[in-house]
Amino acid sequence: SWATGANITVAGWMGTYGGGIPGTTKLIVGTTGNVLLAAQLAKIQFVDANGAYWTAQTLATGEVIPSTLASGNTFYAIASGNWNVNTTWSFMPGGAAVASGVFPTLSKNVVISGYTVTLTAAAACNNITLGSAACGLTMATNNLTVFGNANIVTVCPTISTTGGTIIFDGTNNSSQTITSSCATPSLGNVTLINGANIISTNGSITNISVANFTNASGSSSWINNGSTTLTVTGALAASSCSFISNGASSYDFSGATNSPITVGGLTSNSSGTINLGSKNITISNLFSYTTGTLTSTGIISMSANSTVTAKNVLTIANLQLGSSGISSTGGGALTVTTFDFNGQTSFLQTAGSISTGTINNNTGPISISYSGAPTFIYSGSGVIPSGNYYNLTTTTNTKSVTCSSTITIDGVLTNSSGTIV
Repeated sequence: SWATGANITVAGWMGTYGGGIPGTTKLIVGTTGNVLLAAQLAKIQFVDANGAYWTAQTLATGEVIPSTLASGNTFYAIASGNWNVNTTWSFMPGGAAVASGVFPTLSKNVVISGYTVTLTAAAACNNITLGSAACGLTMATNNLTVFGNANIVTVCPTISTTGGTIIFDGTNNSSQTITSSCATPSLGNVTLINGANIISTNGSITNISVANFTNASGSSSWINNGSTTLTVTGALAASSCSFISNGASSYDFSGATNSPITVGGLTSNSSGTINLGSKNITISNLFSYTTGTLTSTGIISMSANSTVTAKNVLTIANLQLGSSGISSTGGGALTVTTFDFNGQTSFLQTAGSISTGTINNNTGPISISYSGAPTFIYSGSGVIPSGNYYNLTTTTNTKSVTCSSTITIDGVLTNSSGTIV
């Protein structure tokens, strides 16, 4: 009899594997190809002389033969044990262990549910699925490289590490995804390499927690969709990784253990929050703000040739320009409490407005230029940078401001209060 849920493994079948040719010794169920239910057929596997497993299919005669698809592409954990030990794995859920010396490698998919798998050395896989039942991944100081996607099902896994890292490698997949029905997965340490682009796509995720976050090679990105928040609680050093928020998603870097934190880019297209807290941050490329809330009391420092694009109201406590001295705003309003030119001598303003109360510069005169029809609003007391303005508005609360060198205004000069000297 065939017990409910039991697997059938057929060894020594005499037909051609992968070719669909009937065997000389036949396994026949009924007289048609529709007697076995799909769930029953999924419990049948064939094993060839090389130890490779094959899924089953039925012919119109009722004969069951190996399909053209080898089932050895996915490893299922069948016991708690080491990653590189065969008795941890089967090619079928709950099936027989794979042959000695066989375990998942970089082109294979992995499913871990109900067991804890331990890395005793560096390991790799293609896609990884965790947690339809309580499970764990113990990494110690060893790294797991994932070349495909990560899927967390229902139950948040326990990922234990004392230095090991989950490395997402974009060599074979330019858009890797993280999906989860578990609301608060914790991934431990994460590194992106070889242009890995991670897309968090599942609306069930409310918070992905990462300890240390780095990118080691290639320009990468982490894109949050839905209402997901990515929280970094360790060091954030990702100078070539752009963080992008869409929908209602957020980023929380306020608990990072280093300052300044480094990112390649920071883009807010969501109604969520980018929370930097008191951390200083260095942005290598684009800082773009369309919607959402920025929480920052530290210094936002722009690297060489980096730009600030504000398409909505954006307030920054301290903005420090990069070595190029170029920053631009889009159609929104940028308010900077302290505008630090960081020793630079030029500044380009595009359409929109910039408001500032304090301008710092350590080396000499600042030259302003513009494109479009922007407005520069100065509410401090001191020297107005020289250069070419479109609209210039001063509101100094009855204090005096001084025009430095030559100021050209192609639009409107407005003095709300105080004296311009």
